[in-house]
Amino acid sequence: FVVKHLQRMGHEAYLVGGCVRDALLGLEPKDFDVATDAPPSRIKRLFRSAFVIGRRFRLVHVRFPGNKVVETATFRADPGTGGRAVDRADGPIHDDNVFGTAAEDAWRRDFSVNALFYDPVADTVVDYVDGLADLETRTIRALGDPVTRLKEDPVRMIRAVHFAARLGGALEPSLAEAINVCAAEIEKASRSRLYIELLKVLGRGCAHPTLHDLYDRRVLGGWLPEIVAFLDRPIGWPSEGGGTHEAARRGEPSDAPASHRTWNLLGAADAWGLAAHGVPESLMIAVLLGPWLLDTYAHGPRRGPDVWAHVEETFRPLALRMNVPRKTSWELREILGMQAKLARPDEPARKLATIVHRPVFPEALVYLELELRARDQDLAPVDRWRE
Repeated sequence: FVVKHLQRMGHEAYLVGGCVRDALLGLEPKDFDVATDAPPSRIKRLFRSAFVIGRRFRLVHVRFPGNKVVETATFRADPGTGGRAVDRADGPIHDDNVFGTAAEDAWRRDFSVNALFYDPVADTVVDYVDGLADLETRTIRALGDPVTRLKEDPVRMIRAVHFAARLGGALEPSLAEAINVCAAEIEKASRSRLYIELLKVLGRGCAHPTLHDLYDRRVLGGWLPEIVAFLDRPIGWPSEGGGTHEAARRGEPSDAPASHRTWNLLGAADAWGLAAHGVPESLMIAVLLGPWLLDTYAHGPRRGPDVWAHVEETFRPLALRMNVPRKTSWELREILGMQAKLARPDEPARKLATIVHRPVFPEALVYLELELRARDQDLAPVDRWRE
């Protein structure tokens, strides 16, 4: 509707970005974005339910019943071509409202597979950047100099690795090398955007390969240093299976290294399908942070008298840094705090009732199931709770 109305009003307009990429791959698009030559003020006049948002990057949200939003942006040109002194190689762009043509807009996007335009009226794909060829080979290629593009927006490092994992493809070699070079730039990224990207990574079925690759490329260290410190723990730290310091002195590996617990849980969550089940963001966060928070309570220096207080105190610095909603933090504390009790489904019925009636009981039970799957253990405790 948005594209057709803009075209009827004499404007050039296309669907663009992830919705085109996913549709061409036979995947269901998560949302729909529109690009047009109409400036934001004109778009707002053409749609009653339109709202101009953003400062660094002004665009329009056209809203429809059911909380549906079509993000509509004006074609962008290189910021350096609009009379502004912008050194893109030095860091993030802070003003990106230089409007241009469709071709200029395509080259301003992050990766070739995200720069394809689709005209639903003419049923044609417009490709200015050889994105169709890259889509065919599942190659993630940066548009322009990779180092410059990553310094413009460090979040692109996460997006590149995530797209490669989702598409079952690979990073173009110069982009892969640029990520290795620019890994530390992630510390300059918007913390709110990093949180949004984390939820996308955790909820779209490829968290394990994405986060593992980011860990290997040292991007994760600047993004989630607490998790990397946990993953990098030396073999021999006490694990859930018992004391391992003596085993480490004998040169034997730990029976449950931190990295194994984390990666196995992420893999179990990918296989189970967090996105398909529509779980809240607190459960997605718990899948990544649970091993760290619960293990430090069991074996590390505790920050509270019980597991609930420990999770709250230990998670707080990270939550503040990434602007995690308070509701999500509270639910995370509840999910992890209930795990010890969920492991004992045969206690007196009076005690069980207090657990079942907690608001996040379903999510806590899913976490227990994923933990058991990650350890390849019997799901009998979960089945007993459901009974």
